[in-house]
Amino acid sequence: MCLFLCRTQPLWHKQFAVTYIQKLTDSLLKVLCFVGKPATDSTNTAVKGILQEESFEIRALEQLIDSFVDPIWRRFYTLEMISKIQCVYRLHIGRSLMSLSNLKKRIQGIKYVNEAIRSVRQAYQQHRLMTSKELIQKLRELDVMEQLFGEGTHYQLVHRSQDLVRLLFNEKEIRESEIDMIWNVCVKQGQQIKLEIYKIVLEVLRAAYSCMTDETKEHFIDKIATMQPALLIDKDIEIVIELGKKGGVSFRQPEPFVQKAAQLLWSISVLEKPYPLSTTKTARKKFCEQVQSWDDGYKEPYIAQCLDNISNNKYPLQNLKIAMKLMEKMNTNAYGAQPNKRTRQEFAQDLIQTQDLDSMIIRDLDQYVQHANAACKRGELTAANLKTQELGDNHPFPHIKNLKSRLKRLTSLLQFAKAKLKPA
Repeated sequence: MCLFLCRTQPLWHKQFAVTYIQKLTDSLLKVLCFVGKPATDSTNTAVKGILQEESFEIRALEQLIDSFVDPIWRRFYTLEMISKIQCVYRLHIGRSLMSLSNLKKRIQGIKYVNEAIRSVRQAYQQHRLMTSKELIQKLRELDVMEQLFGEGTHYQLVHRSQDLVRLLFNEKEIRESEIDMIWNVCVKQGQQIKLEIYKIVLEVLRAAYSCMTDETKEHFIDKIATMQPALLIDKDIEIVIELGKKGGVSFRQPEPFVQKAAQLLWSISVLEKPYPLSTTKTARKKFCEQVQSWDDGYKEPYIAQCLDNISNNKYPLQNLKIAMKLMEKMNTNAYGAQPNKRTRQEFAQDLIQTQDLDSMIIRDLDQYVQHANAACKRGELTAANLKTQELGDNHPFPHIKNLKSRLKRLTSLLQFAKAKLKPA
């Protein structure tokens, strides 16, 4: 039929061409809907051969279009219209290939989709194919996200999904349901796919952070916060850091997503849940870096929680490090007549006078020394391993560091308060 149409096109009346070329185009798109589906009596026998999953070859369809259909388009359409039609065809061909079970053909399908996305987003293109929003709408109509991140996904497909993910994030068009779909793949499909998705998301965040909405950032943080604590890895923390890095400027209330990111880092740092110990050091450092720039009023509740944890002998040195790091960047100048504002010196003096923080640190040091002496008697701590041996999960630092760090923080506290140790 296509050959007959091509050979007879010089005889076509213009009105005939306007009516039937569009119908021909639509028919070819409908043919693609049969790819990968079982042949039935209702399927046109002329197309059964190329539509069966095992025998389907994209080259046959491309040859059909290039040899017979493209000349018809070029006779009656503008170059801009032809470019748009070809872009739509690439999307349909890609979606059809991705629906097959053959991995090689599915990879070929995502390549077609990526070519269409790049052709639309190409800078300084000669012909405007469609807007980014129109492209996203078309991708959703074809259910491309489901093919990429659904139950039948594969690492090789996820590895090639960067163009699609970047498009959705950059245009602020990604939906919560699509984030959930991506997240479910991270949780269910193994660490290799999870790391690949994280790599893509991190690249998007670093390249176009401002293009992602606050709601999207917050939803992503919520997803990480609800994962099983034991499954947390360093890449999870890296994602949280990138999501919450903008904001919290001094004298301005941190945005909700920034506060959520900080709260999650805090929770990991002080082991509010059974997170892996290996992640707490990075979480502590990044939490302090983020919160240090906040107004002092936002730091004080965290410092108060640190003191509670120290008094209860819960991960004491980690909490002491956090408290003193937050105090380090507190305001050192007098606030004048502003109510409820204190300098770092006044705040440190108050901690010593009302919370007895200096004595609290000394008591904690004494408890640790007793703990270390007991370890020496058991033979766990020797002269040979003083610089490397850790004494239990509650003290996840080498022995020498446990001693020196407590003394260093006590010295810092006295310097901040411009005070001396109280006599015994």
